[in-house]
Amino acid sequence: MLTAQTLKKTSHAKRGVGIWTLLREDIGCVKARDPAARHTLEIVLTYPGVHAIIFYRFANRLWKRKLRFPARVLSWLGRLVTNVDIHPGATIGRGSSSIMARGL
Repeated sequence: MLTAQTLKKTSHAKRGVGIWTLLREDIGCVKARDPAARHTLEIVLTYPGVHAIIFYRFANRLWKRKLRFPARVLSWLGRLVTNVDIHPGATIGRGSSSIMARGL
């Protein structure tokens, strides 16, 4: 029997994990692994590895939707800001952390 709960789980599984969920996990991963990280806001504002992952997550979504040129432009902008180069088509798993990243 299909219920609203079952239907919600099925549609979520087809869409994949939400980008905000992934970003929260990435920030939580840094917070858990870096003893110097004190606050979420500090991590979001001052960690270039987190900035690189944020740019990557959005560029990767564009790449998967076959919007290759905008994905490459966003990836280039991320590299310009963070000095970390992550190809938008790359696969980075959940819970990845690049606290002090440079040229991934």
